[in-house]
Amino acid sequence: MKKQISFLFILLAISTSAVVAQKSSAILRGGVNLANVSTQSDGTADEANILTTFQVGIVGDLPITSFLYIQPGLLFTGKGSKAQSGEPSDANYFRSEVNPYYIEVPVNLVLKAPIGGGAKFFAGAALMLQLVLRATEN
Repeated sequence: MKKQISFLFILLAISTSAVVAQKSSAILRGGVNLANVSTQSDGTADEANILTTFQVGIVGDLPITSFLYIQPGLLFTGKGSKAQSGEPSDANYFRSEVNPYYIEVPVNLVLKAPIGGGAKFFAGAALMLQLVLRATEN
């Protein structure tokens, strides 16, 4: 984990110094996460309930060359799952909901190749670091 964090900071430092004279931008990002993890003890789905959470943060767009970009970000996101086994009237009934919150630091390397007419082809690779902030369980 320490190697990944060191690599991330080195990558961010290099990308920041490489784009000082170039135009960069930042994008506010927000959305909904939908999780659907519900199982029985034998692994089959008992009751498929969607757990709705969120995602909010900022993502940068730092050009290295005219076609190669680094997109670092900082996101606060909620994830989680629901599990239920049996019926509420059963003696062995079980229901659980876990809602962890994460701080995510994605770093994307993106190729934006022009294909004509102002259009571009996008391809990329990602590195993601996550820090669990808090998990609540019902």
